Amino acid sequence: MSHGRQRNQINKCESSPPPPTIQPLLVSVDEAATALRLGRTKIYSLMKAGALSYVKIGKRRLIPVSGLKTLVDHLSDSGVNE
Repeated sequence: MSHGRQRNQINKCESSPPPPTIQPLLVSVDEAATALRLGRTKIYSLMKAGALSYVKIGKRRLIPVSGLKTLVDHLSDSGVNE
């Protein structure tokens, strides 16, 4: 029996680390609204005005995470309150 216990201990020690989490590159309108603490209507308004970039895949509009950061940086630099 001692050999069985040794194998179990070895297998536990040799387990691989969990896979790395993948950060999203695109977020939905709802996720963008949550991240920016804005409503969906405001997100669509910002997209229509060209202030917030997005890509259209099928019927979905997805917003690059980099676009969210760019918008926040632009608003912070300009001091504009919308």
